[in-house]
Amino acid sequence: MSAISGAEVASTSGLVISILLPWFLGTLVMRLMLGQTPRHVCVLLGHGYLIGLILTSLVIRSFSANNLPLAFGPITACLAGLAAGSALLMLWRRRTGTPRHEPTNHNLRRETSAWATLVAVLLCLLIGLRFYLVAQEILLRPLFPWDAWDSWGPRTIQFFDNQALFAELSSIKRPHGLFANIIHLWSMLGANSYQWPNVNLPWVMGLAALSLAVYGHLQQLGVRPLVALAACYMVSSMPYTTLHTALAGYADIWLTFTFSLGIFAVAAYEQERRFAWVVLALIYAVVCIDTKYAGLGLAAIIIVCQFSVLIRQAHIRLSIAILLTFCVAAFSYGVMSGFWSFSLKLPWLGHLQWNATELRLGEIWHHRLGYVSVATPFTEVFFIYANWHLLVPLTLGTAVLCIVHQRWRSLARPELIGVALAVLYSYSYHAFTAARSAIDHTSLSRSLVYIAPIAACWVVIALSRTKRDS
Repeated sequence: MSAISGAEVASTSGLVISILLPWFLGTLVMRLMLGQTPRHVCVLLGHGYLIGLILTSLVIRSFSANNLPLAFGPITACLAGLAAGSALLMLWRRRTGTPRHEPTNHNLRRETSAWATLVAVLLCLLIGLRFYLVAQEILLRPLFPWDAWDSWGPRTIQFFDNQALFAELSSIKRPHGLFANIIHLWSMLGANSYQWPNVNLPWVMGLAALSLAVYGHLQQLGVRPLVALAACYMVSSMPYTTLHTALAGYADIWLTFTFSLGIFAVAAYEQERRFAWVVLALIYAVVCIDTKYAGLGLAAIIIVCQFSVLIRQAHIRLSIAILLTFCVAAFSYGVMSGFWSFSLKLPWLGHLQWNATELRLGEIWHHRLGYVSVATPFTEVFFIYANWHLLVPLTLGTAVLCIVHQRWRSLARPELIGVALAVLYSYSYHAFTAARSAIDHTSLSRSLVYIAPIAACWVVIALSRTKRDS
């Protein structure tokens, strides 16, 4: 047996610390933000991993902004200090006797029968097997994530070599954010290498944290543990999510993670009316923008969903949502069809012009528009390709079932609103700006992966509530 060198031990230890320390920090911060209310541990762990990575990103950005070298030791010391401060603050709040608020709708039910336990164990084994296989794909790197290796990866490697968020070679065409690169950089700093395949493990951890968040979210809503576990298996084994997890270095799984947790935060606010969830939703919206160019539209969807929850008034909320959606869709269709145009003079920016051929903001920005129908590729990707869970037919069928049973509250949930707006956003983007990438299917799966987790969650929520209320 060959002896393990000290460098290998240091690399492994550093990589483990780079994964666990932000996770621990983020979980503490989540506990502080949500107060002393009893929480499902999976909610804290799922959101905690992303919050920890966001804080890590802020620390790394602050080092780079102050021209400090991006060294693993000092950054780790800052994160450890934040974790210690959060732990002390949590202990202080407990000693001061902060009142504990019981959750408003914590109808958690336990499965006690032998068959339920057996099925739960089987699902856990299947989920563990999925994670093992995805991790094996990443560690052995048999796939060729083209964008990750020739654009995203080179930018991160330049950050690692320069010990700063600076890259001499611009390898990414669009103005994508830095969040995914910083996550990758942090694991490289921990391992002190960019060539070790294990630095790609945060992609697996991201899928694991998303699965935990799904389970915790459904449990907080009162879904049976066994059903919530089945939804967790759906999310962790869907071709969309597992494929983009295996494409380590690429940003889509992080955008999926952030968008999903943003919608979950909106739904949690709707249930609990705790303002901390609004803050989290807005944070996730900002991170969506900082992750990838497409995150701009997803951030807007999170904000729209949050705003719709804030202004809802029991019996008129669905009517307002339908009316606003219809007005926006009708106006957009009229502009793109040439029936009318839109022009608005903005101070200091110039004229904002929108018509059937162009979208222009003074002399600052200009984009030519040309509608190309992408209905055929959308039909293919929804009903034929990479969809062995039959997620889209199941979602549509559940919506029809809710209409038949008049389950309007389920149809007005943020999860379904987010799915509908994201599909509309994806179709509009491809039809007006990237028809070729939709027709040859090079980007459709990448855009539809964002809605897969929240669609699966909504199906489980709607079917559970339909059965319970019937």
